[in-house]
Amino acid sequence: RGFRIELGEIESVLHQEAGIDEAVVLVQQLSSDEKEIIAYFTGTLTEEEVRDVFNQKLPAYMVPHHVMKLDTFALTSNGKVDRKALPKPDEVHREEIKIILPETETEKALADIWEDLLGKTIGIDEHFFMAGGHSLKAMMMSAKVQEVLQKEVPIQVIFEKPTIRSLAAYIDQDGQEETGHPILPAEQADEYPVSP
Repeated sequence: RGFRIELGEIESVLHQEAGIDEAVVLVQQLSSDEKEIIAYFTGTLTEEEVRDVFNQKLPAYMVPHHVMKLDTFALTSNGKVDRKALPKPDEVHREEIKIILPETETEKALADIWEDLLGKTIGIDEHFFMAGGHSLKAMMMSAKVQEVLQKEVPIQVIFEKPTIRSLAAYIDQDGQEETGHPILPAEQADEYPVSP
C-alpha cells in the first residue's frame, strides 16, 4: 500500500520482548487481492499481548495482519525454520472460534460492513485485525460507518476496540465512553483562546 516494510524490523521487536523464544515474520498471499503480514512466535506471551506490543512499538502499516502462537517451529534438515510448514491463520483460528452472531441493530450494521471488507462472516467477539483487517481496511470501515450509521469513528478507536461488540458499544454511547459526558459548545464571546 505504498509503504516500505522491513520484516526484520518487525521480528526485532519480538526478539526484544521477554517471553518470546523464537519469532518469524512472513508476507503471504492469503487472498486473491492482496498480501498480508503474518507474525509467528513461540514463548509465554499470548497472541493478544504480542499484538499490544506491535501496536505500541510499530506504525499502523507495519502491524501484522495475523499473530500466531505456536508450540514449536518445524525445522528443515539444515536446522532452520521450515517456512513452508507454517500454518495459515485460517487453518488454525477459524476452527477454534465459535461465531457469536450480532444482536443489536448497531452490531448487525457493523457485521455487514465487516463482512463486505473482509469477505467472510465475522463473530462479534472476533478481532478485526486477526480476521484479516489492516490499517487501510480500518480507514475504509471508518468511512463506511460514517456513511451507514452517521457516526464518526476515528481510526485509533478501531485499534482500541477491534471487535464488533466493543465498537458497537462505543458507537451506541456516541463515542463518549471515556468521558461519560458530551462536549458542550463554548459560550458566545468576541475572542476565544487558541487551542493547543
